[in-house]
Amino acid sequence: MPLNAVQKQDIHVLVAQIVEIDPSQLTPEGRFTEDYGVDSLRAIEIMAELEKALGMTLNPELLAELTSLERIYATLDPLIDAPGPLPCDVTVS
Repeated sequence: MPLNAVQKQDIHVLVAQIVEIDPSQLTPEGRFTEDYGVDSLRAIEIMAELEKALGMTLNPELLAELTSLERIYATLDPLIDAPGPLPCDVTVS
């Protein structure tokens, strides 16, 4: 089941918090490394926080594929089986 708009927004806000930018500056097609200066440690943090928010463990091999919001959405679409918001609350700090 593909991610719905609420789930995508939750992921968008979560990644923006980790990258430490305003969510409005984070675009779905923006590349984390090239456009936002995300290093490997920050990429690992993104994956760890996604796991926590989703309540699941992701294969570490997926890390190389999580290079933008679009890629996160495409990677997670087949893994999400619930239509509601993410299991963990995501808030803007």
